[in-house]
Amino acid sequence: MFGQAPPTFTASTYPLKTYLSYGCSVLLGVSVYLLFEFLFLSFSV
Repeated sequence: MFGQAPPTFTASTYPLKTYLSYGCSVLLGVSVYLLFEFLFLSFSV
């Protein structure tokens, strides 16, 4: 029973790490985009 626990544990935590890293990269891209958009608007005005 213990031998089958680690594979299911890693299988359940792997998508979580993937979604977490993907979410962080998307959040970083959105923040950078908003920063450049704010700088562009502030310089254009």
